[in-house]
Amino acid sequence: MKKKDIMKIKRYFFFSLLVLFASCSDWLDVTPKDIVDEEDLLKSHLGYRNALNGIYKQMGETGMYGKELTWGFVDVLANPYYLGSNYIGRYHTYYKVANYKYTDSEVKSYIEKVWTLAYNSIANCNNIIGTIENVDSTMFPMGNVEKNLIMGEAYGLRALLHFDMLRLFAPAPIMDDNNLYIPYFDKFPSYGENNLTVTEVLNKVVTDLIKARDLVASYDTLSDENILRLTVNGGNFDVKEGSTNYQPDDVFYAYRGYRMNYPAIISLLARVYNYAGKHDEAFECVNEIMNLKDPYDKVLYSFPTRENVLTDRKMKRDLIFALSFPKLYENYLPYATDHGYSSGDARFVLKDWSSAFDDPADYRKDVLSTPLTSTSSYYMPARNIQISSETNDICPIIRYSELYYILAEYYASKENWSEAVNQLDNVREGRNCTKGRLTNVNNYESFRTELLKEVRREYITEGQLFFYHKKLNVKCSNVMTIEDFVLPLPDSENIN
Repeated sequence: MKKKDIMKIKRYFFFSLLVLFASCSDWLDVTPKDIVDEEDLLKSHLGYRNALNGIYKQMGETGMYGKELTWGFVDVLANPYYLGSNYIGRYHTYYKVANYKYTDSEVKSYIEKVWTLAYNSIANCNNIIGTIENVDSTMFPMGNVEKNLIMGEAYGLRALLHFDMLRLFAPAPIMDDNNLYIPYFDKFPSYGENNLTVTEVLNKVVTDLIKARDLVASYDTLSDENILRLTVNGGNFDVKEGSTNYQPDDVFYAYRGYRMNYPAIISLLARVYNYAGKHDEAFECVNEIMNLKDPYDKVLYSFPTRENVLTDRKMKRDLIFALSFPKLYENYLPYATDHGYSSGDARFVLKDWSSAFDDPADYRKDVLSTPLTSTSSYYMPARNIQISSETNDICPIIRYSELYYILAEYYASKENWSEAVNQLDNVREGRNCTKGRLTNVNNYESFRTELLKEVRREYITEGQLFFYHKKLNVKCSNVMTIEDFVLPLPDSENIN
């Protein structure tokens, strides 16, 4: 066996066990009676629940979507912040990231951590999938429905993780050179998988998502009650909010809006098809989500008003999938602090933010950012800053607005510019803008320009801007080259 493969086995297996035995908190907690000894893991329904929750928990932490794959490393790659001694100092690792210094030892360490944690989580997904398939469904309180739910979520998370590694470590399909880039791990334990082409990885991601969709559908669409629990008023993000929120006796079935549920899987499938340039397929996925209704014949997702966002900067009402990280605000706070302008510190100050908005009524500028001082024209992102007693632990992954952007790209692919603009306007109207201001879109280049402007306003600190630039093949800054869209594999993956 090759040395490289042996190292992979040791690394992924060790961390798999580590995560399975990790305790969970908040929405990842099971009820107090659901305590599982180490020897009972994956031998009871409680073991499978804890194993699955352990994956969500790891994905929400600092090295992954709790920071680096949202508002940290990946967001900095898109270059939305000022660099320099007053902002992101030149001795800070993020300064090097923003200048694409991938060979720097500190940057390489970030890349290694992201890669390793992602594939650790993938190994955990594979451990669940590989064992649960042959388990008697009577082990689970809801029988085959719960078994399928757990397996479906594992397939969906495995697809998401591989897809994001592809978006980081391989070229976008528009620049695909048919070379081999990343492995797709679909069994546990793995004795080493060969790297695949971009198309091969995308095909496997789609296959996993279709499996996931069919498996979770048996629960998420089982009844009106279950469908209602996919909405905000049905307990989507916080069963503690009260009102009409449904609180099941078994907390494992709560917080469905956080989890890899039916709408999240189909929305992710739409994102994947869109990235692959398969706009017709993406269109069909989006239509399905937009036509989903609750038992009261209302659509499942909608845009919040400005008043909603004043007390909810994460805009939970239009989130389709998210993760949780209890220390998010604590970790973000240093980047929202005046450090005395030390060159080794980092403070996120938005580049040209005042001129980024073409409509003064757009609440994203005033609510999702904050001036450095009461008289300053410079702004800092405020989405991760806690409001009073609000628990700001949500890490957004998929928003309702993305579905409209996917539709806009679909119509742009048909050169239907008026309808492409209409879809962009649907989001803008949802953010309190006046429709009809985008009058200069009459070809693909002008559409692409407006889409990137819109994405920048919509997803600041959420990690999607870099991927849009990459997908559309538009450099993020003057210091960037097209080659910089592809991160180098960690040194540990290049051992001969």
